[in-house]
Amino acid sequence: MREIIFMIFIVILYLILSYLLGLSTTMFILSAILFIMAVLFSYDEQYYSKYIMFITPKRSKITSEKDEVFKKKDRKVSIVSFYIISILLFINGIIKINDKSSYKSLLSTKDFITITGIAFVIGLVSYLIDNYFLKKSKEHEEYLIKSVMLGLFIVVILFIITMLF
Repeated sequence: MREIIFMIFIVILYLILSYLLGLSTTMFILSAILFIMAVLFSYDEQYYSKYIMFITPKRSKITSEKDEVFKKKDRKVSIVSFYIISILLFINGIIKINDKSSYKSLLSTKDFITITGIAFVIGLVSYLIDNYFLKKSKEHEEYLIKSVMLGLFIVVILFIITMLF
């Protein structure tokens, strides 16, 4: 559950920063933070294990029951994910620099609550399903395939939701 609270905190922080600083600056800041985290996790395994234990203690417990090969592959995939998200945020920040409407993102209170609520529901469902996949998977490749399929499903749902707004 701590993971959901952390995700909601990040969404709220992103929305507040994008309102105060603009979308492109916010994306650059989050990109830099994620990149620094990825470098630290790549450099020392202790940083990654402490982060996972703090943010997702349930996932850490489930992963600790798996074999060493599973743990190493899971760590590498997670670190690569941090790099990819960091790069995507950076590229999106560069694209948003030229967008005149991205300097100030004026969200109404209703929009803010709606976006936070949608993030909470999607985050909670994906958290529960991902933990189920992690617990039931014997091999890391099996878990990775299920996680990618879950991620693609969430992207489709988000695409549909954005089309409705």
